[in-house]
Parts: sequence; C-alpha cells; structure tokens
Amino acid sequence: MSPLVLAYLHDLCSRHLTHSTLHTRFIHDIVVATLKSTGFPNGYYTLDELDSSNYKDGKTAKIAFLQKLISLVNVGNAKALEVSPTKIVSGLEPLNTNVLLTTFGKLAIDKSIDHNALIQHCLAGKGIDEFQRAKSGEDVVHEQVAETAASTQDNDATLIPSDEDENEVAATKTIKVIIPDTIMEQLKACNEDIDQTREMISKIVTKPKCSDKLLSKPPFRFIHDLLVGIGKATEFDLGMIFR
Repeated sequence: MSPLVLAYLHDLCSRHLTHSTLHTRFIHDIVVATLKSTGFPNGYYTLDELDSSNYKDGKTAKIAFLQKLISLVNVGNAKALEVSPTKIVSGLEPLNTNVLLTTFGKLAIDKSIDHNALIQHCLAGKGIDEFQRAKSGEDVVHEQVAETAASTQDNDATLIPSDEDENEVAATKTIKVIIPDTIMEQLKACNEDIDQTREMISKIVTKPKCSDKLLSKPPFRFIHDLLVGIGKATEFDLGMIFR
C-alpha cells in the first residue's frame, strides 16, 4: 500500500474537523508502515524509536520522534513546513500535520531523490540548503518521454517507453497508453471545499452519504463508517493504523 494512500484516506476524513485526530501514535504507525512498504526511511530511526511501546509515558520521546520526522521532510522537500512537534503532541494544527504526512508520503516514492543520501544528510544534522537532489537515469528517460509526448497532437494519450528491453529504454520505440489520474494528482487538488470532498469520497464509496451537514461537522460515527467503507472498497488494511 502506497504511503500516499495512508495520508490521503486521513485527509479525506479530517479536512473539516475542528479537533485533531492525528495523534502521535497514528503518525508513528504511518512512518512504520511506510518503512515496511517502501523501505524509506530505512536507517533513519533506531529500533527503539520504531518501537511504539517506548512512547507511552511523557512527551519528550514523542516530540523528539516528530522533530526528527519534520527535519527529514523539510530537507527532502527543500522547504520548511509550518508544523510544530509540540503542537502535534498537544493535538493542534491537524491541517498542517496532514501536509507533513502527505509530503512524507511523496518523498517515500520520489525516485528523483537519493534516499540514502537524504537520510545520511539529516543524521549528520545538515540543513535544507546543503542537500542536493540527484536525478536517476530512469527519471531522465521519463522526462525525455514526457517531452516527446507533449509534442504530439494526440492530447488523449501519452507516450511511454516500451517494456521490450529495460536496459535500452531510451533507444526503444514507444507505445500509446492512456494514463489515469493518480493519487498524487488527487492530493494536489485537495482543498477545504465540501463539494470537492464529497466528489472525491463518492468515487470510492457511496455509503455513508456525504451530506453538507455531516461534512461540515462530521460526528464520530460518520468518520468511523467512512473509514471502514473506504477500507473495504480499496482493500486497505486498517489494522496498519488501528491496532
């Protein structure tokens, strides 16, 4: 399961909440689940830091974990996010916390970043301006293909490399395919508009019904049923978050 899905599911349900449901345990579980599914950020957190049982008492350890996550995301994003570890622990600023999680998910699947270099950079305590992104050869090929596609007159299709020979992608012919909307594109389109929230949720589930009243001030039962419904429709294991 993509880490973007984790952040996306929560974003759909919490965008209009007046109180945060983004507890430190939830964020910790997202980081651990992302590590298991993508391998990022392998080597960044210690085994003790990845053990959720070490965060039961006191705020110090929680704040340290969150600050470490924020530093990683800020450097990888090349821009400091407006998010505070102390406010997260206190249950404040859920929208800013959603931005943190979404950005973390994007970094986990961003092939233009040398993840190991990013992790070592952050562990060394270096800042945002010092980190240089290094694009892989695969990304360069994708950019070249995208430029080729943009020059075609067929606006309904995009040219992508053939899978005939992965070692000679740049030299192979291209085939036409229709590329569907991605989770990344949906995330970029997210705002605080209730109609948009309803439209995005309705693409996944039809029940519970997303009325203006429920979306403007969603009760617990509505959020619960929505999460369960989305979990069933997408075959997403909610046990990765709630255990």
